[in-house]
Amino acid sequence: PRVISPETMLNIEPLMSSELLGAVYWPLGTGAAATCHPRKAVLALAEQAREAGVKVIERAEVQNLDSKENYSSTENHSPWQVSYRILEDRMDPGDNSEDVDLSADIVVLAAGSWCPHLGELAGVQIPVRPVLGMMWSTRKLIPNQVQTLIGSMESSFDWDTAPSQDAETPPRCTHRGQWQSGGRFSGRLTRHLYGKQTEEGRFIFGGDRIPHPDHKPGLVHRLPRLPGHESEQGLNMIRANKEHAGEVLPLLRDQDIERTWAGIMPFTPDGAPIIGRLDDSESPLYCATGLGGSGFCRGPASGIILAMLINDGRLHAHIGDDDGLLPLLRHTDPNRFSIR
Repeated sequence: PRVISPETMLNIEPLMSSELLGAVYWPLGTGAAATCHPRKAVLALAEQAREAGVKVIERAEVQNLDSKENYSSTENHSPWQVSYRILEDRMDPGDNSEDVDLSADIVVLAAGSWCPHLGELAGVQIPVRPVLGMMWSTRKLIPNQVQTLIGSMESSFDWDTAPSQDAETPPRCTHRGQWQSGGRFSGRLTRHLYGKQTEEGRFIFGGDRIPHPDHKPGLVHRLPRLPGHESEQGLNMIRANKEHAGEVLPLLRDQDIERTWAGIMPFTPDGAPIIGRLDDSESPLYCATGLGGSGFCRGPASGIILAMLINDGRLHAHIGDDDGLLPLLRHTDPNRFSIR
């Protein structure tokens, strides 16, 4: 990446605001930055996994993770029994479904903000907090007007000088959580922005990161428990983000919002991912979560490195500087928190 002048910025993206003082630029196609379609990428990864022999079970909700006592790797049985139910659709509470059991030598928890619940089933604590990310999009416009991904440095400066975290608020949030004290969330601490124009011409932007109350998995209850596009409070939050986007891309100021949505992201107390083996479990139990707002970017690499760690069989404490990619996990040790 490099810092560029307003003139250079406008040569690259002529529709950017001429009032900006400059930009930090990552050229696409140079290995420093790239873009892809999240849904298409996930479907492609799933198809490749199936071709490699992976069995993908959809609409399955885990009911129990049973670790057999006194497990020894020399015994001829699997240390884990996993129970799950197949749900008919997102409104199915699973009451009429029978549990299905399977045995496993190793269990990997990679369920984002729902890892704490699965950890409890396995008898361990995983300190991840759910954070809500809110997004919006315009209608289809003339495509290819903007080629690069766009963000703002305002939040980065604010988070560096005035960290947002507290007892119930992870680092790098735009609001403080107040659920434990009987409230919901605070007013805005900073403005966070990222977005792009899609191939079909829509502009998609977002940035708000709001702590969400803990909850166990389940599709039957409504998510998220925060104001949506139908409420005035939700609209005001989206409008604030759209106003920020308009300061960067003036053409967005006169565009109507066609759609809004939100998703849950897993954040850790120190902002670093949780990737590795959980020492609190006697049976082999690994975790990959806490990727924050960059799960799609860092998820595939996390899976590759975690697979290397599982195949290698070592713990974090035994990773050396000359162990290939494994030193990348040095700051992701699941056991760095006081969770015993």
